[in-house]
Amino acid sequence: MSASVRLEITTNVYDKPLVCNGIKDEGVDYISYDWEEHRENEKPCRFKLKVFKKTKLIELKRMGEMTSVLVFEQGKRTKGSFVTPFGEMELTIETDYINLPNVFNPKLEFAYRMLENSEMDKNTFAIKEV
Repeated sequence: MSASVRLEITTNVYDKPLVCNGIKDEGVDYISYDWEEHRENEKPCRFKLKVFKKTKLIELKRMGEMTSVLVFEQGKRTKGSFVTPFGEMELTIETDYINLPNVFNPKLEFAYRMLENSEMDKNTFAIKEV
């Protein structure tokens, strides 16, 4: 069932949490979020995040001037790719943990490293409804 929601997104990439409107869709086996970001000096881009509840596998897609497809799986190495105006770059992602929203913690949170990106030693990404 899809619903409009207000989201707060926290990541090491942003100086402060991003609050935006989005769409949440939840089924028996998955939760997905869809939102658009408008950052200063950048064209808007759309994000779609889908987490599969049983496996805790996350797919994160970015669409816009730069595109990416990243896959996160707890305790495993996965591959991802970024397509920029300068070309395509493949990345290896190592996911430390994935926490699904629950009664005690209302946010989806996961921590990972992009092994080829020395600037992002470790990132924690969290998304919750506000």
